[in-house]
Amino acid sequence: MEKPVVPPSKYDGSVPWEDYKIQFEMISELNCWTDNQKAMFLATSLSGNAQSVLADIDPIKRKDYQSICAALTSRFGTENRTELFRVQLKNIRKRRDQELPELAQHIKRLSRKAYPKAQLELQEMLSRDHFIDALDDADTRLRIHQAHPKTLDDAVKLAVELEAFYIADKQRDKPSSVRNFAISENSEVSGQIKTLTDVVEELRRELQFLKSDMSQQRRGFNNNNNKPGKKRGCWTCGETGHIRRNCPKHDKSNTNYQQKTELEQVTLRVTVEKCIFLVNFKVQTFNV
Repeated sequence: MEKPVVPPSKYDGSVPWEDYKIQFEMISELNCWTDNQKAMFLATSLSGNAQSVLADIDPIKRKDYQSICAALTSRFGTENRTELFRVQLKNIRKRRDQELPELAQHIKRLSRKAYPKAQLELQEMLSRDHFIDALDDADTRLRIHQAHPKTLDDAVKLAVELEAFYIADKQRDKPSSVRNFAISENSEVSGQIKTLTDVVEELRRELQFLKSDMSQQRRGFNNNNNKPGKKRGCWTCGETGHIRRNCPKHDKSNTNYQQKTELEQVTLRVTVEKCIFLVNFKVQTFNV
């Protein structure tokens, strides 16, 4: 036996037997096989569940091509499952990630399995109608029905055109929505910047007031000690009998006063600097 020009592929029963048989018949014709050779090559091409079918055939008929085909048709053929395919065809719907040509091809295969004895024209009409019904958009279904497509291919072409139109229409409206969102977001940022600016100005005024108040307190203290007719006392505690450098309270009160004053100034200054930083950051973000 000569080596085949094109060897047949393996068959394990995972696809309909009728589909595999069509390809096998074409390969056997290309290789000019006799019925006996066809039986031998088909038997050696079986695997998995299909291989077990060969074991159930009478040993005398294992080399008969028609007997092997009949056993495979009974086990993996679609003739005994037409009702199942019709139910699937009736309930089929387009998946969200499914392309329209893919859906059409699947429906066409189901129609052939559900109505194996129907004429090609009837199968084409059934495939077309089930394809339209499987579309998830009601407006698309209506427009295709109104166009009266004659074949499944015509219906697929119309569906693809409508889908492309809807996608383009959504893309055209998208920049407008993005622009509105940007305007709304910028308005909100502007309000936040204004609020922070007001806070900074208020803190600056408080800092200026604190400095002014401290200066007035120092001047008032000095003026009280320098009044005519009043005995000069200690600049630290205000008592008479000693001067500032000999005041027992000098180091402690002066240190506490300076520390308190410096702490208030530093705290207020840090707060102001933080607010200024936030305002500048918001302004830079807004400008970007």
